[in-house]
Amino acid sequence: MSASTESGQQPAYSTPRPSYKYTCPVCNGPVYRVRRRFIDKLLCLFIHVRRYKCFSPFCAWEGTLLTKPGDSMGG
Repeated sequence: MSASTESGQQPAYSTPRPSYKYTCPVCNGPVYRVRRRFIDKLLCLFIHVRRYKCFSPFCAWEGTLLTKPGDSMGG
């Protein structure tokens, strides 16, 4: 049985899925998408960026990366 809600979406506590399309600029490891901040939404009016966090617990980098307009989850 999978962990999903009645609407078919994954719950907020689900394990993040790493993106192998983009990598961490610090350790070059996989990253995963995180919720954007207000400043990221403003920045997105001018350039296409998404907020990511490094999958490695030893690095813990979080920031924005330039993405292509057609990318969905980056995976």
